[in-house]
Amino acid sequence: KRMRRLNVVGLDEEEQFTVLKIVAGILHLGNIRFESDQKSTKVIDPVPLKTAAEFFGVEYSKFEKAVTVRIMMSKAASGSFYEIPLSPQEAVYSRDALAKAIYNR
Repeated sequence: KRMRRLNVVGLDEEEQFTVLKIVAGILHLGNIRFESDQKSTKVIDPVPLKTAAEFFGVEYSKFEKAVTVRIMMSKAASGSFYEIPLSPQEAVYSRDALAKAIYNR
């Protein structure tokens, strides 16, 4: 029934599949949990992150880095980049902001 509604608004089968993949990826993002060790934040169970990465067509390691590390650029002329590990709470905020940004598009 829902799929027929998507047909009514003009989405073909491939577009419907893409929409469903995006929604599934967003739902899996919400299942990602984080823990901290001495120096960094880690994903507790990689399955939800791997699944979301597959739905979004993103490499797992890059996706994990995107939600656990903040990249800063120095103001110096060299323009060096620094990776700053997020706390588990900051990683949750990052994950939620990513889900919201994807959903809003």
